[in-house]
Amino acid sequence: MVIIAKTAGFCKGVRRAVGRLDELAGNNVCTLGEIIHNNDMVNDFRRRGVEVIDDVSAANGRTVVIRAHGVAPKVYKELNEKGVQFVDCTCVDVKAIHKKVKDACENGYGIILAGDAKHAEVIGTNGVACDNAIIVESEADVVPGLFEKGQKYALFAQTTFEAEVFDGIAEKLKRIHPDCFVDNTICLATRVRQAEAEELSKKVDAMLVIGSNSSANTRALYEICKKNLNNTFFIENLASIDEIMLKILRSSGKIGITAGASTPPTTIKGVYDHMSDLDLTNENSMEQSFEDMLNEQTMVVRNGDTVKGKVISVNNNEVLVNLGYKSDGIIEKGQFCDDPNAEVAELVKPGDEIEAFVVRVNDGDGNVVLSRKRHIEKQGIADVEAAFLNESIIKGRVIGITKGGVNVSLNGVRAFVPASQLASRPVDDVSSFIGKEFDFNVIKFEKGKRGGVVAGRRALAGKQEAEQRAQLFERIDVGSRVEGVVRRITDFGAFIDLGGVDGLIHITQLSFARVKNVSEVLNVGDNVIAVVIAIDKAKDRISLSYKEINNNPWTNIVEKYPIHAIVSGTVVRFVEFGVFVEVEPGLDGLVHLSQITYERGKKPKDLLAVGDVIEVRVMNINEERRRLDLSIKEVLGPPDWWVEEPAAEQAVEPVVEQDAAQAAEGPVAEQAVETVEQAE
Repeated sequence: MVIIAKTAGFCKGVRRAVGRLDELAGNNVCTLGEIIHNNDMVNDFRRRGVEVIDDVSAANGRTVVIRAHGVAPKVYKELNEKGVQFVDCTCVDVKAIHKKVKDACENGYGIILAGDAKHAEVIGTNGVACDNAIIVESEADVVPGLFEKGQKYALFAQTTFEAEVFDGIAEKLKRIHPDCFVDNTICLATRVRQAEAEELSKKVDAMLVIGSNSSANTRALYEICKKNLNNTFFIENLASIDEIMLKILRSSGKIGITAGASTPPTTIKGVYDHMSDLDLTNENSMEQSFEDMLNEQTMVVRNGDTVKGKVISVNNNEVLVNLGYKSDGIIEKGQFCDDPNAEVAELVKPGDEIEAFVVRVNDGDGNVVLSRKRHIEKQGIADVEAAFLNESIIKGRVIGITKGGVNVSLNGVRAFVPASQLASRPVDDVSSFIGKEFDFNVIKFEKGKRGGVVAGRRALAGKQEAEQRAQLFERIDVGSRVEGVVRRITDFGAFIDLGGVDGLIHITQLSFARVKNVSEVLNVGDNVIAVVIAIDKAKDRISLSYKEINNNPWTNIVEKYPIHAIVSGTVVRFVEFGVFVEVEPGLDGLVHLSQITYERGKKPKDLLAVGDVIEVRVMNINEERRRLDLSIKEVLGPPDWWVEEPAAEQAVEPVVEQDAAQAAEGPVAEQAVETVEQAE
């Protein structure tokens, strides 16, 4: 009996790269490194004019194909600087790892990669980490001396790394660095392939693992099978089977076959056919022929069909769907939904059943191209038509800006909304509407015509705002807390949309710290909570304070900075009796001269400079006088030579009030209202 693993052979990344090179062969192209870890296929491409180069400078006017393993950022930079055209066939899973490593580096993490340091994928990923990653291949490589004290680390894996080895590395690393961030980036296809190989190796008498010795994922498959079955053989192709192997295989009741992600179907078929022709002990019975496995088709798929399938894998570039067809379906990110900013991985997960529209049965790589967005749109057309005919309301989400207005999605159907129809009053910045949902009227509907759906909400918005305005004035009073969105920013403050009426936060009501520009604190589109400090119902005006809720540094001061706590702060100014240290914006503490240093005769400016970040100990808090006393000496501790002198009565330093502009509570309500009137 010959049993072949269902996952044997090309993975989707390799299949796509090989398929793309097959299309380009003969068109003056070359590959940066071998397109695949298989000598037969590389030589076949070479006969078709595709040369393998190891350096960008060797391109010589040809288009360079980047293989599925990917390359470091510096390679892209070199390609662009030298004006070399290239086709990027990097696997989407590898690209996803590159993004994760880049984000981790930007957030201060040291990078640890589990993988083969000589493998092209690891070299490329290490390049994303500026070639500073720590590369480990086994638990034995994880030793405390590799890691810097105080540095935070993130562990990632080569996509084809052995899952069991990765788990061992992660476990040992966690013992050394309990806070280490671990992300198992071994791709799903590799994990499934390894799990199937392990299960199959436990059921058979001999195991053949087919692939190149330079293929990391094939070596991992061999190691997994060898642990379970001594009669496991690593072969590159049929010619690699020697007499000793053949003797063992002939005497085996069951032979299992698996293959690495870079092994072509023809190579697998050659080995499979030969094994099937052997005089096996149970007369060549088999669970499934290779031809049946490749040609299995339980359904007919045509362009324009609606199909249902189960999600196999998800990343933020595409969704892979099992359709029960001989080929899987692929939904690119842009065809999953109409929100360009959506995180696909948050909308769907492996195992979910979804319906989609068939765009193309074969994308050139053998995959079925699907569109969930077009399926949703197809369903939504009837809803939009009904809203038009019945003059009823339909919900929609603003998805993009276009000339003269915005595009909205009405139950998946794209519609145009003129800028004049977006709100009850002129809109300064239509971008603030992006991603938001509103009620719309369908103004125009011409089925099947491009641009045939036009919607609007001006009348609806006016009616809703009038109702909201009346309700708002009914429920608020001076001292009330309100929530709104920053609609407009001026030199003197920010206008907040509270729902039907705007409130003004004057610049002096933004923060207890000095504010030179409103945009230092707020931006258009920000959601804010503020306190009402004045109301003028006759003029539909409300004055607000933002600082009392969000920026008062003295709120919960004792809880934030308990007595004797050590905190970090920045030296901001010197005075005759000491130095002021800012521990957070708007909150300065005094380090008295006597609390700066143990050294006699030293002046503060000899030891400190404005901008220095230092550690201080909280000595005293006076909430009523808003005074915070700090000490540098209490952090450092006395030097060995220090002998404490008898306590002397310390002169009381003069009370220094905050700058008037900082200490002031802002303009009175009447001044705020007057400012609004002048602005308008």
